Amino acid sequence: MTIPDIGDTFTHHGSHYRVTNWLKPHPNPRSTSRRVGPDNVPLVFCVQEEAVYVSGYGVCGCIARIADITIDGRVDWSEETFDQSRRSASFHVGQEIF
Repeated sequence: MTIPDIGDTFTHHGSHYRVTNWLKPHPNPRSTSRRVGPDNVPLVFCVQEEAVYVSGYGVCGCIARIADITIDGRVDWSEETFDQSRRSASFHVGQEIF
């Protein structure tokens, strides 16, 4: 399974999104963090290589299983913008979704 990169685009439940962050199940399953996403479990932001889910930005936001999406494109950004967006995603690594 290929893990999408920041800026990759995909369709989920009929809406179009771009990848903004990577997520994985919370390492402590008894965490008091909010249960979110398609599996209704606590999630934390993570690095690309650990991702099980992605967050998407579009008409609204979404959290989708990587296994359930197909990348259908990439936003037309400069490499500098991609780098800034990856740094932003890296800033959130380890943070819980509340």
